Amino acid sequence: MVKNLVDGSKAVALFNRNHEPKEVAISWNELGITGKQQLRDLCRQKNIGTFSSSFKTIVPAQGVVMLKFKKVGK
Repeated sequence: MVKNLVDGSKAVALFNRNHEPKEVAISWNELGITGKQQLRDLCRQKNIGTFSSSFKTIVPAQGVVMLKFKKVGK
């Protein structure tokens, strides 16, 4: 699920409805974005880093990871 934010960034929620943790990968093409993106974990309130075209993470069983994508530079 992708939500456009007022500041031009995007919020993305990655869901796992399984009973086991699952690796989830997401590409910028899926989100309709380009360029380097700074990612922040909204639940943990921590910056994750800067990524160029994709990102993957482990989503806990029956859990969610909420991310904020903010373009770096122009």
